[in-house]
Amino acid sequence: MDVLRRRTSLLIVICAFIGLVVSATAATSSVDAALSSTSFTAVGPIRLVDTREAGAAAPGAGSVVVVPVRSKPGVPTDAIAASITIVATDARGAGFVTVWGDGTQPDTSALNVDRAGQTRANFAITPIGADGNIRLYTQAGTHLVVDLTGVFRPAQTATSGRLVPLGPARLLDTRDSFAPLAPQEVRTIDATTVGVPPDASAAVVSFTAIGQPGWFAAWPAGTPWPGTSVVNTEIAGAPATASAIVPVIGGRFDISSLRGGDVVLDVNGYFTGAGATESTEGLFVPVAPTRVADTRGTTGSLAPIGPAATLNTAAFPFSVTTAGSVAINITTVEPVDNGYLTAYPTGTSRPTAAVSNALSRQVLAAGTITPASALGVNVYTQSRTHLVVDTTGYFVTAERAAPPTTAGTPDTTPVYSTSYKFSVTYSDGTYARWNPCQPIQVKVNFTGAQPHGRAAFANAIEQARRATGLDLVVTEVTTTPAPANGQLVLRWGTSADHSSLTGSVLGIGGFSYAPGQIVRGSVIIRSDLAFTGSHSGEDMLRGTLAHEIGHALGLSHVTDPTQLMYAYANGYDSYQAGDLSGLRLLGMQPGCIPFPVTRTEGAVAIPDPPRGSRGSLRSIEDH
Repeated sequence: MDVLRRRTSLLIVICAFIGLVVSATAATSSVDAALSSTSFTAVGPIRLVDTREAGAAAPGAGSVVVVPVRSKPGVPTDAIAASITIVATDARGAGFVTVWGDGTQPDTSALNVDRAGQTRANFAITPIGADGNIRLYTQAGTHLVVDLTGVFRPAQTATSGRLVPLGPARLLDTRDSFAPLAPQEVRTIDATTVGVPPDASAAVVSFTAIGQPGWFAAWPAGTPWPGTSVVNTEIAGAPATASAIVPVIGGRFDISSLRGGDVVLDVNGYFTGAGATESTEGLFVPVAPTRVADTRGTTGSLAPIGPAATLNTAAFPFSVTTAGSVAINITTVEPVDNGYLTAYPTGTSRPTAAVSNALSRQVLAAGTITPASALGVNVYTQSRTHLVVDTTGYFVTAERAAPPTTAGTPDTTPVYSTSYKFSVTYSDGTYARWNPCQPIQVKVNFTGAQPHGRAAFANAIEQARRATGLDLVVTEVTTTPAPANGQLVLRWGTSADHSSLTGSVLGIGGFSYAPGQIVRGSVIIRSDLAFTGSHSGEDMLRGTLAHEIGHALGLSHVTDPTQLMYAYANGYDSYQAGDLSGLRLLGMQPGCIPFPVTRTEGAVAIPDPPRGSRGSLRSIEDH
């Protein structure tokens, strides 16, 4: 993006423009299942490493522990990803643990501890390095225990080892109908009662334990306990939840615990056995650990969400249209109160099964496999908190359309998304925005507009009003003035008016700003296009107007194709969850700007912005 800087005697003004382009010119990246997919093979469980062995000292702060996987007995030599449980124990202090295969350490986490002496477990699917090892980084220093329950091996199609989502289906709750586990009691659980076939190779289980501090374990029925664990309870009576891929025999597995307690089991799916139909459906595609969402923002300055709020995201490093389920790690960061969270496909009803249960002020990571829709994943939090979401891959499904918004019983809790980006941000976490305590004069010239231009504009400007709370005062004009401070000028034009309005470009939107404040904006829409085409019946002109107005209000493009501010036409004509979250922060929510720019002297003329047929918006001649 080119940044134009023009000095006046009064202030420095910077102009920013972004243009939108038709979707035909680019597509969301996706991974070819035939080239990168894998099937699951149950292994063990077996212990890969325990740094406490032989009385060794705990790895120190900043240490990286290299853990062999493929060289272990019973592990296939072609494995490229692993299903593991990571336990941090006897922690030296608060910090996080990162797991990855090889190469550069990612900016993600797989496990968090809050204090010295703590023991905590979490589930993860991690790529295996080219050398057959995985790596664990400990920020503050802690003993590490890693257990393996299976691996993912290259497969273009497969009978066994494909994920089939279920429920979540409640399999067991000892609080309601069974006696709690006695200390070191072994109890057999029959998962076929909730739809897991007898020939399944493994079940995806959410395991909630309530009891005295200690471990709880799960392993194939009828075999000796392998000395591994799934979840650790920390505080007597407080629930601890962890997911696991549990190998099964005849659809059954055994559970036990060190000191006993109540157990709640939910089944989220299973991996097929050899008798299943051959298919690509449910094969796993591993990706390098990637951060998907962080409600703290890039500088950690944003407010937490909730209580009773939903984080929505589709900003994965793959297309959610072919991701039936995703492997994610959700970290709850210092919730205000005790509470649970759950994850589920966007556009569907919120389930009652929990992914994790966090206590007030904890930092708690929860690895899980959750179904996704073509709109992404929702994460519901009961308490007010920050949420961080990382991913390590997805399970293949046939490409599908977005679900209807009325699917099931709609979730009426507030929806928040991190799928937004500000055009101008500063190191202290602030960003350029209009002063919400002053009216914005919107000057619109409909000369050259399409027949439905007025109706489309009226809808788009009302969307912007509701999303931001800004006082957008519309005045229709017949000649286009150069914007002055406090004005947003919108008009129609062609390449004769702006050289960028050619090819697939639909329009351009942008603004000029003084330090910390947007002072004027401009939007130009193609007048030589009919705007009658659409992906699925949306009003392309209305969506283009809303998109460009979003730029003029301070939003930049996002990489999430389920948002209106995506750089290419994607079938939306209204702001989505991420767009709305960003616009809310650009509007009334942060309050007035203390020292607003109000004078109009020295106004700098802004070139009219181009825009493309719902596609890529440009900033400052960034086409």
